[in-house]
Amino acid sequence: MIQLLHVTPKTVGKFIGLGSTRKVDRFDQFVVKTFLHPLGKKQSYLEQKMYEHLYKENLHANVAPVLHMDEQICVQPYYRPVPADLGNYAIDFETDPRVTDSLKQAIHLLKDEMDCYDIFDSSNYALNKEGKLMLIDYGMTYEMYMTEWLPLARQGILPQISMGQCESCGVVKELRIYGEDDPDRRCVSCGKI
Repeated sequence: MIQLLHVTPKTVGKFIGLGSTRKVDRFDQFVVKTFLHPLGKKQSYLEQKMYEHLYKENLHANVAPVLHMDEQICVQPYYRPVPADLGNYAIDFETDPRVTDSLKQAIHLLKDEMDCYDIFDSSNYALNKEGKLMLIDYGMTYEMYMTEWLPLARQGILPQISMGQCESCGVVKELRIYGEDDPDRRCVSCGKI
């Protein structure tokens, strides 16, 4: 864990993702999720608790642990992105050979016992060294989504992420939309945060 000491707010990592509540940067074999909103911190805290529960049940092998967390960031291991198949990231959790039995059991425990909400979204997965799926983003519960995230998104406080054509570069990609009346249809690469 000595390498974690070198990950500070001034260290420059490689940007790899931006959600509605957390920004993700890669630092060698780690990712650092920076909290953009208090819900991001709450998600990471829940991920830590959920992982500890999975660990006690011996269902943690295909779920990314939280290695460090403080008031601004959480650190997890880096896993390779799931390659797109003609732009489609869909995962068939029943037939995909990258889904282990342990992961299936972990998903059911998270859904049934911990109210985990978006664990079937393929963007929440990556691949380990053996090419098996790893759940990397799992801290949103259904109650949190309905009572906290959704109202903030409807008010335009938190962005909703949707596919659309960027009005600047013309490429169809993820856009961050702040409420239904948000006129700015640019992607992150073209300057929209």
